[in-house]
Parts: sequence; C-alpha cells; structure tokens
Amino acid sequence: MIKYLRNKVVSVDRHTKNKLRVHGLLDDDLYGIELEVEFTLDTLDILKISGKWHRWTTPECPRALDHLNSVIGFRMGPDFQNNVKKTLGRSGCRHFANLLVEMGDAAQNASLVIQYECARQLSPDLTLESFYAEQSKEVKLSQEAKIKIEPKTQSASQITIVENVAQNDQQHQQSTKYFSMDVHVHTSPASPCSTIKTLQLLNDARHVGVNGLVLTDHNYVWSPENINDFRKKYDFSILRGVEITTSHGDILVYGYYEEIRGIIPLKELRKKVKNAGGFMAVAHPFRGFMIIGGNQLNISAKKAAKKEIFQYVDAIEVFNGKCTDDENKVAQEVADILGLKSIAGSDAHEFGSVGCHTTHFFEPVTNEFELLSQLHEGMFSV
Repeated sequence: MIKYLRNKVVSVDRHTKNKLRVHGLLDDDLYGIELEVEFTLDTLDILKISGKWHRWTTPECPRALDHLNSVIGFRMGPDFQNNVKKTLGRSGCRHFANLLVEMGDAAQNASLVIQYECARQLSPDLTLESFYAEQSKEVKLSQEAKIKIEPKTQSASQITIVENVAQNDQQHQQSTKYFSMDVHVHTSPASPCSTIKTLQLLNDARHVGVNGLVLTDHNYVWSPENINDFRKKYDFSILRGVEITTSHGDILVYGYYEEIRGIIPLKELRKKVKNAGGFMAVAHPFRGFMIIGGNQLNISAKKAAKKEIFQYVDAIEVFNGKCTDDENKVAQEVADILGLKSIAGSDAHEFGSVGCHTTHFFEPVTNEFELLSQLHEGMFSV
C-alpha cells in the first residue's frame, strides 16, 4: 500500500504592539519548506518575509527564495490570494504561495481576536460572534463604497477607481468568451494524497474565476448523485473524471466510470474507454524528467514522442501545475509533433492550487455530454 503523509502548521505571535509574526511549516514526503512573515496588526500589510527550503524535487524549487520579496507590501483582503498566486505562485513556487495564503488567514484571525479583546474592555457583554458579524458588515460596506461613487463628488482619484473598474469589467468580459475549466483536480479523502475538501476546492475555484471543475481523483469514480447534488446546491459546473494508473503511466479519463483498482494495462484501458465513448489524456507525461535533465540523457522531444503511451490517447496534458516549465514545454513539443490535442490542469492537491492551469472550452460545459462532445470535437484550447 502506498502511503502519503503531509503536515502543515501555522502559528501566530504578537511580535510587538503593532506587529504579528507568523510562522508556517509544510512538510511531506516530497517537500519541506518554512516561511516567516511579519504583518502589521492593524492593516495586515506584509512587512518582512523569509523562507527556507529543506527538501525539493526540481532544480527550480530553491530559486523561488529569490521571489519572496515580491509580496512585501501585500495587504490581506479579497485580492490577497489572487495576488499571491500571480506573483509568488507563478514566478516563484506555488508551495510557498499556498502556505503564505494560509498564514495570511491565520494573521487575519489573530488580528480579529486581538481587536475583540480590546472591544470587550469597553463592552464586557460583547460576544465574539456579534463582533465578527459587525466587522464583516463594515468590510462589505467599505468594498461597496468603492464602486458606488456619486458623479457630482468625484475627485481625480475616484475617477481613476471608476475607470479601473470599467477596464476590469471589460477585461473580464473578454476573458470569459471561453469557458475555463480545471480538468485535473484531486479531493480529500477520495485521493489520499490530497488535503483539500470538495467544498474548499469549489470555493477556491470561484475565487480565482474558474468556470468549472472536473474531479479526477486517483482510481476513484464519483457517483452521479453526489455530483448532481454539488451542482444544484452550489450552482457550479462540477463534473466527473478519474486519473487511472496504467502500466505505462497515469491517464486522465473522461466519460468512463468503471472504478479500477490497482494498475491496468494501457491497451486494456484504451479498449474499455473507447467502447464507452470516453476520452483519454496523458497526465504530466514528463514530470520528474527534468530533474535528471533531458539534455544529459540525450532525449529530444522527437525521441520522446516515440513512447508507446502516446499511441493510445486522445490528448496530452501540456500544462500541469506540478510540473516545471521545461517539463511542460517538452509535453507541448511532443503534442505538436504527434498532432495530438492539448489540455491543461492544475493537478491541485491543496488549497490555493486550483486554476493555475485551465483548459478553455469554446462553449459552456454544464454536463458530461457537453464535456465529451467538445473534447472529441476539439472545441477547446490551452
């Protein structure tokens, strides 16, 4: 039996009267990292940040330390997670980004508790629930005030805000001409290696602007009843898929719902999926490939394209959130050489990873029939 262990610990200390020091630790069978961040107590701005890598799996990992200072000045708020993912997550390391997001949440909670204790000195009967409700109300009103500006009282700075909102709306409309789906995600406990619950995954997807998700847990098929309940309850496009372990590697399968335990021969899986009208894509075909180095092995994309696994699939995952840029680049080159379709997914296993790579469908995907139709017809891009 394969076992996977992950520990994540975040602690908060009131460093000075006006500062919080937050320490975060992520340690699992693959990675070991630490972060220490200093926040202002009142506004929760990042003042200082430092980090350590104890273990890593790719040459890019330690280089992420150079990008930590890019988040200095960031403030906790509705855009904090997005900003961290776009800066530190994409240019540095998504593991640092994920840990920092949780550390920000911890700092925010600690700040609220400290504010509550101060408020109780004035109102001893004040409950934490009522205090938190009032704080949430104030935050909501302040956010609404930013966009509800009376034309007669606009200052130059306010006009800039309005223009920015209009520009953002226009950009959003342009970006939603396609239907963005993360077609490779894992949930806990369906995938033992994942630490994110389905509801957390959904909330994360909404927050970053993903239009839909395909749950592709390892050798686990969700029941249609559970999926339908999620769709109705949360009004969000959630569909079924599965990541199956074969004799030649991991395969993302859509439209085939037999639960397979253990390792299945690739040819046998291809026959089953084809008979069911399903769709197969190679998952992260070159993950770990660049640790040794393709150049050192003298393996070009042209030679890599001759791997047997590519003869039995409909597409290749050319962007995977757990692969390095070089590994994804080789996958894209192989797809181009073979003329195979390309898909993209985050391969999310933890909070904050969803949506780093998505597949863009040309029409909305609200059910499994629409998903398969667009996959087989090639109505998508990356």
